[in-house]
Amino acid sequence: MINKRGILITIAKLGKIFNEKKGKIRRSMIHTTLDLIKEGKIVKILDIYGGWGIRQRLSCLGIHPGDLIIVKKSGIMHGPILVNIHGNQIALGRGIARKVLVEEVE
Repeated sequence: MINKRGILITIAKLGKIFNEKKGKIRRSMIHTTLDLIKEGKIVKILDIYGGWGIRQRLSCLGIHPGDLIIVKKSGIMHGPILVNIHGNQIALGRGIARKVLVEEVE
């Protein structure tokens, strides 16, 4: 969805999906970015927003859409985020984590 200023508004920014049939928010389908996930949560990567460079960098680290990752540490003072993916621990900066769209797995 694009607003009148031409800024892309994503589901990650809205933070919820509205179910029009029942008029309720479906909790199982909440999409957000990786930097907003709390410690100990398991998430599935849905998409990576960014150009070729960011996609290439994350691909070299083993982070692809469809992968499951565990958020190990998410600092209060907005430091890097430590994630566990495929048995490896990787630290991602907040700027990169903000470009990764994820969905919580129950």
